[in-house]
Amino acid sequence: MGLFMDAAQWDKIDKLAQQIEKLSAQVERLAQENTALNEKVAKLEQQVNALLQK
Repeated sequence: MGLFMDAAQWDKIDKLAQQIEKLSAQVERLAQENTALNEKVAKLEQQVNALLQK
């Protein structure tokens, strides 16, 4: 490839960079959802344990 790339190569790089940005945003959103779900599970486990101790 070298230092000089044609417009098609730059276009492909730009499209890949855009895909990376979109995927990064999706990963961040999914990580947040996962954290929220883990917190809900922990609360439910506490409730179950409290009920079992009664």
